[in-house]
Amino acid sequence: MIDRKNRYGRTAARIHDADGVARRPSSATIDIHAHIVVPEAAKLAQPHIDISRIPLAHFADAASKEINAQQENDVREVMTTIDRRLFDLDRMGIDIQVVAPAPASVYYSIDPKIAEAAHRLANDGVVEYCSRKPDRFVGLGVVTLQEPEIAVRELDYVMTELKLKGVEILTNVDGQELSIRNSGRSLQGPSSSERSS
Repeated sequence: MIDRKNRYGRTAARIHDADGVARRPSSATIDIHAHIVVPEAAKLAQPHIDISRIPLAHFADAASKEINAQQENDVREVMTTIDRRLFDLDRMGIDIQVVAPAPASVYYSIDPKIAEAAHRLANDGVVEYCSRKPDRFVGLGVVTLQEPEIAVRELDYVMTELKLKGVEILTNVDGQELSIRNSGRSLQGPSSSERSS
């Protein structure tokens, strides 16, 4: 039975009376959205995190926080170790998985220099994780979007030195939605100076 709170359960879109190998199509099956945790990065950044500056955490109510904590406990092993993840991938019939740092490992709300160091650890951790089973894992990195110059430098490192396939970005950078931050416009439309020009 599915846990009523967590609502975990198998997708209705698959037949579940066979294991992943039996269900696997002839073409490769790639999961393009998965996460890992790099403990070294979290250890460096954690003392500098202010939850009130992270909308997903700040605006969560008590029920959401309870479910998030339970789900974090449930996935801790698969987020930090490889054997359990490979077991699950085989059961699901997934050949290759794209992994990126977990959203909580994207440090957009802390001092950019500390975030840069933590992101470097996270990116190096993704490479190390993928190198353990390069036929099964492909990596994405993360960059310090709150400081564009650092972000560009990190992107160059991620793509040219680490040879990752790209970076993940969250929709909110230290309290600013990307759609607003990048366009320079609010959701209400152009400013008075923009209208008059």
